[in-house]
Amino acid sequence: MEIYLASKASYEGEAPSGFAGGGGDASPCDSMKRFLLRGIITLLVAAGIGLYFRGGHQEQKAEIQGAAIIEATEVNLSSQIPGRIIDIKFKEGDRVKPNDVVILLDSAEIVAQIKQAEADLANTKAVYLNSETLRKNAELGMRIADADLDKAEVSYEDAKKNLARAEGLFSEGLQPQKDYDGILLVFKTAGAQLRVSRAQKDLTRSQYQAALAQIDASSARIRQAEASIELYNARHADTTIRSPISGQVAKRYMEPGEMATPGLPILTIVDLDRVWARVDLEEDKLLHVKLNNKAIIRPATPHGREYQGRVIEIGPEGEFATQRDVKRGRQDIKTFRVKVELINNDGYIRPGMTAEVFFGER
Repeated sequence: MEIYLASKASYEGEAPSGFAGGGGDASPCDSMKRFLLRGIITLLVAAGIGLYFRGGHQEQKAEIQGAAIIEATEVNLSSQIPGRIIDIKFKEGDRVKPNDVVILLDSAEIVAQIKQAEADLANTKAVYLNSETLRKNAELGMRIADADLDKAEVSYEDAKKNLARAEGLFSEGLQPQKDYDGILLVFKTAGAQLRVSRAQKDLTRSQYQAALAQIDASSARIRQAEASIELYNARHADTTIRSPISGQVAKRYMEPGEMATPGLPILTIVDLDRVWARVDLEEDKLLHVKLNNKAIIRPATPHGREYQGRVIEIGPEGEFATQRDVKRGRQDIKTFRVKVELINNDGYIRPGMTAEVFFGER
């Protein structure tokens, strides 16, 4: 409308040169002024149109938004072993700190098993020490038997040589029968002693091998008893359940006196210090959302407060489709998970709430 009035006004005075019915002849200077005026107006209109479309594009970019649900880190505390619950030290709504003792299970049976395993270990160690003593005695006996065998072999060889000489002399009539009989008895005695010494060496060697086998068996039983104690101590530690995070007790599923089952939650703790909004953005909007971009979270509550946020995660792949392919040649429109962490959470925002998330400057 403004352009029309300006143009009209430019023709309401004098008519340009060459037009009939004008209010007189126009000077060249006046024609030039009207020409410059129309040029300036045209440039202003073009600039205004450009700013309009540019501003509209930025406004469209700033208006990227999506419905979100508030989430936080949740930890379900459960028992690793079956047992009766003795005590739950926190109720719903209580604050807990990392490493706080939260749940106690009955440990009487495990304590008894630990004591039994410790007694078995003590007995096995006693057997091991006794086996070590037997090994040392057998080792000493083997050395004595080796020395006796060496002496017996020397005595036998000497007696054998003496007997050979006595037999030669006796056959020639130069050796009396009595002397020959004495030399023969010494030979037989040396042979008997040699057999005894050999048997004694074999016996001590068997005793030594038996002591070594008993030591090996005792060592294995010691390792088994130590492993049992370690296992029972681990189970005893599992009767005390601690909180791994700082947070608030959101739910108690069981009460003291009930039997805990491995894997079934007893208590849920929510970390309210780190809360985020999860929004599923359509793929055509994802182009304008980058990691660490700022965002605004507006809870769906009447108090109307807005919270500052920062994009901390963008899903690597599309999830469910928001629009199905109903026309040939058209693809489904997928959504991508985007997490926006609250920067200035005042404790009001809690998991499970719904909110609107606005991306870009607003």
